[in-house]
Amino acid sequence: MKHIFFVISFGSIYRRVLPLIDSKKDEDILVVTPNRSIFKFFFNYTKYPVIQVKTNPKLITKSTWYMALSNAIKSKWEYKRLFGDITEAQVYFFGTGTTIVLFSYIQKLAKNNTIQFYSSEPNKLEKQIKPTIIVNWKTKIICKAVKLLLGIDIQVRKDCGLYHLCIYEKFFKKNNINSHYKEFNPRIYKKYIEEIPDIEDKSILLLLSDLVGEGRVEQKTFEQEMNVLTKLLDTIYPGSYIVKPHPTMNKLHGNMQYAPDIDSYIPSQFLMYHKWKYVIADCSAALVFPEEQNLTNVKLIELLDILTFKDIKVKQEIKQFLQSWNPDLLFPQSFDELEEMLNEE
Repeated sequence: MKHIFFVISFGSIYRRVLPLIDSKKDEDILVVTPNRSIFKFFFNYTKYPVIQVKTNPKLITKSTWYMALSNAIKSKWEYKRLFGDITEAQVYFFGTGTTIVLFSYIQKLAKNNTIQFYSSEPNKLEKQIKPTIIVNWKTKIICKAVKLLLGIDIQVRKDCGLYHLCIYEKFFKKNNINSHYKEFNPRIYKKYIEEIPDIEDKSILLLLSDLVGEGRVEQKTFEQEMNVLTKLLDTIYPGSYIVKPHPTMNKLHGNMQYAPDIDSYIPSQFLMYHKWKYVIADCSAALVFPEEQNLTNVKLIELLDILTFKDIKVKQEIKQFLQSWNPDLLFPQSFDELEEMLNEE
């Protein structure tokens, strides 16, 4: 039997996608993603066939409607070329938002295949299917345009200050989609990290999100804050830390330097099994499952309260989200307090 896995986000790879794929043993597997970095990870670090779909229209705006229209037309050809002959397959997906073209593919596949949705957590299943929606004249136009171009029903959700296009109950009912949560053993992914370079002499893992690209912070201010952080780390732990940016980041800011031997598209969770002394993140959900990543005796530090956000309400919303998953996270209020944490034995 053929199994098709639509992978949209890095966050789903280690906790859901890889353990589920591995449970299929040597059956016919195909991974599909619109993300170039996810494609590179599966191509270079796993044995599974992977393809990158090219058409991925995002939010339809006044300046991008023509691109969305072009991509919607191209997606019909792409679907026919890649999936037109597939029947009686098991199709899996792991999120409800953003990549709308893939959901149009899933809806078409639902006619002759079985569709399975896997949630991140059992108590999050209902929330993922029933998002908090934003309704105004702009979102109504967007939803009608997507319906016209791609034939799928969507809503617009605001999550931690960002807007997302997302499917909802109507999509699940229309396509007879089975929704699941299943306990996986995420340690199964350890076998995928054999090719990652040796990091035994490092004490600190620094995880960076694309806060500038997402519009959450001003670039100049953020660069200044990153320079202060770099100077602090170089003073306390010179040469003993690794900077790991999110795979979607186009560049680092300030004086931050890439780890030369670690591919940027490797999900951060695949580096967690090293015995770090500290794992520091500017704003990352990668630290919310410490017990699964051998981080129970590691100090986990989020820099959120130190950084200057454009919208303080968004910062507080993100902090509440992170603390709801892991109440043991440390949130220093200043670089001086961070220095004290790093000097503690």
